[in-house]
Amino acid sequence: MMHGVDRAAHRPLRDQCAAADEEYQRRRDGLDQLRQQLAALTVDVQSPDGLVRAQVDARGRLTDLTIAPGALGHGDAAALAAAIMATATAAGTAATERVRALVSAQVPDESGLGDFVRSADPAQLLRRHDAQGSADARSAP
Repeated sequence: MMHGVDRAAHRPLRDQCAAADEEYQRRRDGLDQLRQQLAALTVDVQSPDGLVRAQVDARGRLTDLTIAPGALGHGDAAALAAAIMATATAAGTAATERVRALVSAQVPDESGLGDFVRSADPAQLLRRHDAQGSADARSAP
C-alpha cells in the first residue's frame, strides 16, 4: 500500500533550509570579501611636522617608512627616533581600528571578534567562550 506524501506539510521546513543556505552563502561571500580587503589594507600616517611617514599593513607591520631629507639636517637623532616611533605607532593603531571596522561589518558583534581585534588578547575570546558555555549549561534542561 502506498501512502501519499503531503509535500505542502514540508514546505516550511524547505523554506527554512533555503533561508539558512542563503544566509550561509551571504556570510561566506562576506568573509571572502573581508579576506580580500584585509590583504589589500594599508594605512599611511604622517608625523605632525611632516618629516616622517609610516605605512603599515592590516596587522600593523611597518611596510614603508619615509623620512624627509630635511629631517636628517635637524641633528637631533633622539627627536627623529621619537617621531618615527610615534608615527609608526599611530599607523598601527589606525590599522587596528580599520580592521575592527571591517570585521564588525561582516561578523556578528556577539562573536567577540571585533573586541579581540582591538585588544589582541586571545584570553578575552576564551573568557567569552567560557562564559557562554556556562550560560548554556545553566539554561539546559
